[in-house]
Amino acid sequence: MAASKSTVRLVLLSAFYLLFLVIGASIFSAIEAPLEIRSIRELRSQRAAFLRDHPCVSDEGLENFIVKIIAANNRGVSAVGNVSSELNWSFGQSIFF
Repeated sequence: MAASKSTVRLVLLSAFYLLFLVIGASIFSAIEAPLEIRSIRELRSQRAAFLRDHPCVSDEGLENFIVKIIAANNRGVSAVGNVSSELNWSFGQSIFF
């Protein structure tokens, strides 16, 4: 039994779409990967320098501190020193929400 024209068209379009996704992902990865690798190396270097310059801080202690900062940042609390102390969820903002 021969496949209908619409079935063949669906299979071809699906194959083209998958090929399009694979090519797009490859291009995106080729463009973004070097920058990410460079950022990772720089971050590791800065971490090693910090631990070397501050021998009283352990690697585990620094790791725990970083995890807490990231968790707070994800909740909208910034650890940067020059940030206002205004709450993210004041009474007025809660009503507005």
